[in-house]
Amino acid sequence: MNLGDISALVNYQFVQQLDASHNNLKSLYGTPNLVHINASHNKLTDFLVFLHHRSEKQQQNSLQQQEKDQEEEPCESLLIADYSHNQIEKLNADLVMRFSNLCVVNLSHNHLYTVQALGELVNLIELDISDNQIITLEGLRSLKLLRILKAVSCFFFWKKYYFLF
Repeated sequence: MNLGDISALVNYQFVQQLDASHNNLKSLYGTPNLVHINASHNKLTDFLVFLHHRSEKQQQNSLQQQEKDQEEEPCESLLIADYSHNQIEKLNADLVMRFSNLCVVNLSHNHLYTVQALGELVNLIELDISDNQIITLEGLRSLKLLRILKAVSCFFFWKKYYFLF
């Protein structure tokens, strides 16, 4: 299938594993009990942005207001996230800290240039940032549980004040 929208999933509150790979998704709809998500090979531009089902009146609100509302909703159940082969350029620090229980994150083959707030992912064991062009990488030092860091074919732009381990 080649889906462009999976908004119907919000009605399934007990879904724990979601494979939405190889579609044309530009946004995701999450459920509160999601443990594992494979959102690879899509057209996503944001990491870990889940749009929740809203009434028609709420949908008329600006996207900015919806994003602000989402920042207040932590997603503690999500442990594994594969967002490889998308169009993500940066990690939003405000969104990352909502997912502090993440253990495995795959962001390979994106357009990443800024990776910040990794320190918020205190349970992170495996991180794949291969095939990106990273200018800013912050927070690796505080990842005490990190065991696997993949950065194959990663073009780091070494600048004294930008590359912070």
